[in-house]
Amino acid sequence: MKKLALSIIVLFSVALVNAQNDTTFYYKEHQVVITDENGEIKVKVSNSQLDSSEVLLFEGTYGEEYSSEVSVNFSFQKMIPNKKKKKRLYPHSGGLSIGFSNLATRDLNIGNMPDAQLKYNSYELGFQIGTLNAPIATQYGWLFFSGIGLRYHQYNADFNTAFKVVDNYTRQVPGEDVKYKRSKIGTWYVTVPFMFEWQKKIGKRSFYCQFGAEAGILFYSKSKVKYFNEEGKKVKETYGRGLNINPLTVDARVGIGIGDFGLYARYGLVHLFRQDRGARVIPVAAGFVFNF
Repeated sequence: MKKLALSIIVLFSVALVNAQNDTTFYYKEHQVVITDENGEIKVKVSNSQLDSSEVLLFEGTYGEEYSSEVSVNFSFQKMIPNKKKKKRLYPHSGGLSIGFSNLATRDLNIGNMPDAQLKYNSYELGFQIGTLNAPIATQYGWLFFSGIGLRYHQYNADFNTAFKVVDNYTRQVPGEDVKYKRSKIGTWYVTVPFMFEWQKKIGKRSFYCQFGAEAGILFYSKSKVKYFNEEGKKVKETYGRGLNINPLTVDARVGIGIGDFGLYARYGLVHLFRQDRGARVIPVAAGFVFNF
């Protein structure tokens, strides 16, 4: 391409010389001087920058029966506009989460309702298996993500009670002549988040805020107790499965964090138990998330 450009200039120079003996013109940052002396056409190309000394780039002499060229560093620069790299955003979808989990009324009376009285050491564990994300407005730091995960809840009953289904209704029944060492409901869900996230780079880490919903499909639930009998032998007993728990849960979820560490909170939009088959309570939770 450089040789082609040089040939065009030389041909153009010869044409100009035919019109006049001495010619000077400029091409971008180059000065081209053409002279006709004693039947010889000379072409000299040099830089034309005013803030630097003149540097010869090309010199050629062309006669009727010969030609000579002293080529140096003649070049044409192809101007290519700088393209900004597309900003890539990665969701903070949470590899592992752990939090305090409890049951509450809509006005957040937590852990203190009839047939839903829990200890405050009730908890949940979550693990995100896979994530899908889509940019919304990357120039402003917005994206959407979903995926699939698992979540386990352990609701620890208070006041020496246990969860049982009585007359098709899930109740907390006091222990009869038994002191429960542990009494709980354990539930497992497959979870699917639908989250919007805004993030901003701070040094090498990203500060982020999230909001959206998280759906859960129940695939396991059980009421279980542990106590010691009169002989002092440890006894583990299952009081029921299913427990009239709704097979589908949907929670509003918010999160905030920086880098690999964050905080989250969830508020249930669906009651834990089916209507008229258990206390009218919703799951609530708050905890920590580790993104990896």
